[in-house]
Amino acid sequence: MARCVIDEDACQGHALCVFEAETIFRIRDSDGKAELLLDEIPDELLPQLHSARDACPEQAIEVTE
Repeated sequence: MARCVIDEDACQGHALCVFEAETIFRIRDSDGKAELLLDEIPDELLPQLHSARDACPEQAIEVTE
């Protein structure tokens, strides 16, 4: 299992993380920023998590494995 943190100050709400991993991320209605749907990311979702992290233009996603 992995953990993920979103730097909310850096996030600009591009939603590329959601396009890459819609089971892990969503965009909040309140401020248009990304939020996590899971506290811990199961191993089978790691490829999507890494794709989402790599797709973020603001580098706002940090993954800890």
